[in-house]
Amino acid sequence: MLAGKVINEVDSARDLGVIYNKKHSNSNHFQTIYNKLHSRVMWIKKRLWNRDIKYLTMIWNALCGSIITFGLASWGRPTRTQIQKLQGLQRTFFLDAEECTNCEAQI
Repeated sequence: MLAGKVINEVDSARDLGVIYNKKHSNSNHFQTIYNKLHSRVMWIKKRLWNRDIKYLTMIWNALCGSIITFGLASWGRPTRTQIQKLQGLQRTFFLDAEECTNCEAQI
């Protein structure tokens, strides 16, 4: 109880933008980050796709890099699967961007 009110037990909580769960695992925080990144990648592809690779790299760093690095120290040690998921998203983004740039150059 706090100030006469019952505090409900929850599975996870957010503190300064970092999500913690009962097991002190980073899985909830990681999934939130991954979903946010995926959403931003889709937004970039819809609105800014036919641009130079240097421009897309700058956009990635500005819109996605900050999400990855925020709260990184509090993640603990990311699992191999989590790292591979993030790398896969980044790799797909840049491979698609290269293909798009090459197609534009051929036209």
